[in-house]
Amino acid sequence: MNTVFSELKKMNFEIWLPILISLVTLIYTILNNNKLNKRTKRNEELNKLNEKWKKDFEIYKEEKRQEDMLNNKLLTEISTRASIVPYFNIVLDDNRIKKRRRIFDFRGWSY
Repeated sequence: MNTVFSELKKMNFEIWLPILISLVTLIYTILNNNKLNKRTKRNEELNKLNEKWKKDFEIYKEEKRQEDMLNNKLLTEISTRASIVPYFNIVLDDNRIKKRRRIFDFRGWSY
């Protein structure tokens, strides 16, 4: 009887061992998949945030580029005017202006 009982235990162990290993493997797989799903969701959220940031940054860069173009245009106009102004000072120098007295009579202007 002792040998039969021992045989039953051995047989019982041989039956339950693969089932137990399968259950442990199933539990491990479920936990691992859950962790991977959380990591995947977090990565997707970070990717969306990164894409939004890239779009916003491209818009910001375009606005800055347009502002710089406008500033360069204005600076070019100012520098052009500044380079012309000294020539007007030479032409409009007070020493070179002759003052004449104009007198109006009924026939028109006379000097």
